[in-house]
Amino acid sequence: MADDNIESVWVYQRWQPLNEIASMVQLAVIAAEDQKFSQYYGFNFKEIKKIITQKGGSSRGASTISQQLVKNVFL
Repeated sequence: MADDNIESVWVYQRWQPLNEIASMVQLAVIAAEDQKFSQYYGFNFKEIKKIITQKGGSSRGASTISQQLVKNVFL
């Protein structure tokens, strides 16, 4: 189903070396995904333990940026 009122927008993207991206921007991107990333070393074992020991109810995510990277690269 097409909507004639929606215009396509093309976005030009190109990779930048990490050293050309301001450190505050790097930090903002990481914080947007995982505010506690700098407080542990790849795995937030405290949150993982909460998920494992949680009884009933709906589950929630406990994955860190590192865990998401591994999942996306290997699965």
